[in-house]
Amino acid sequence: MGCGASNTSIVNEERQPMKVPVEQSSGCIMTIRNAHPSAVYGCAFTNCGDMILSGGRKGGLRMWSRKDGSHMFDLEGHSGFVLSCSISKHGVIASTSDDQRVRLWNYFLPEGKPAENVSSTTPPVTPGFQGSGMLLACMKGHTHKVYSSDFNTSGDTLLTGSMDMSLRFWDVATAAEASTITNAHTRSIFTCSYSRDSSIVLSGGDDHVVNIWDTRTNQKSRSLTGHTKTVWSVTTSHDDKLALSAGIDGGVNLWDIGTGKVMHTFPGSCAIHSVAFSGDDRHVLSAGRDNNLRVWSIDGTLVDVLRGHEAAIYKMTLSDTTILTCSLDSSLRLWEMPTEAKGAADLDDIEFDFIDDSISEGDPWAECKATPAN
Repeated sequence: MGCGASNTSIVNEERQPMKVPVEQSSGCIMTIRNAHPSAVYGCAFTNCGDMILSGGRKGGLRMWSRKDGSHMFDLEGHSGFVLSCSISKHGVIASTSDDQRVRLWNYFLPEGKPAENVSSTTPPVTPGFQGSGMLLACMKGHTHKVYSSDFNTSGDTLLTGSMDMSLRFWDVATAAEASTITNAHTRSIFTCSYSRDSSIVLSGGDDHVVNIWDTRTNQKSRSLTGHTKTVWSVTTSHDDKLALSAGIDGGVNLWDIGTGKVMHTFPGSCAIHSVAFSGDDRHVLSAGRDNNLRVWSIDGTLVDVLRGHEAAIYKMTLSDTTILTCSLDSSLRLWEMPTEAKGAADLDDIEFDFIDDSISEGDPWAECKATPAN
């Protein structure tokens, strides 16, 4: 289960984010500035909702207090950038990286109690105010950057997707590879997600297609076509009847999973890194390279634009009515879910023109060179 650093360096040259000063939206609850020394690529709430996990270009994984934004502890081990992080119902943390490795961690609460008894060999921890964590396993298998991870509902299986075009399923208890879908896409995979009941998996990537997989057989049940460029984010509604997908083409597609048809496309003026449904499935959220978080009603009405980040937003997740975002500007932000639509005058968007054609396909964490439109 153990592994050292990869002998092959696939870390891109460090580039500084372009920060655009903006007026802070009233919906922002808290900002953790300089959460990492550079870009923050992944974020998640712990299951009890009182802590926040983040992972990024530098600084490995970090745990934060949701109450006051104070730093609690770090989890270090990856030799490259942390590209995704997720937490199971049992409190197991998964992280993926451009070092091609998948790591599992356990974390301990400030009183020294494990988040969950995930291992009979877990050593006792001396109680300390900040809490702590430990590495459970480092898993080899992927042969390229691993961009996405998601636990199934029961928390016993971890799904990962990679630029090696494979989807891999890992047994959490043994840290062994349970099964693999090789060539799940014809080009790199950048996003994968379980449905809420874990009966299907959605995946998307550089071939512009969203594939749906039956987790009982690992067979593809349907391909959703409609995007014209790389797909960077997929997710399902809480009733598993609908799906969202988005990417470089800027459109957020709302799909009927049963028919495979697009029900609506929410327009965008920038590449989208992350999409989500609200807890009641009545709203759609999107975030990307124009630094803003947009909230739409399910019928397509723009409800609000939440501004505050000074560079591209990479990931978004929700806990009840609280939204967590992480960004190229090195910050984490907590937002309150809008409850009613703003007036038209308050929804004037900043439009961006992309002047770098290199983002027309591929690696989602390449720097966005964008300037406000005239």
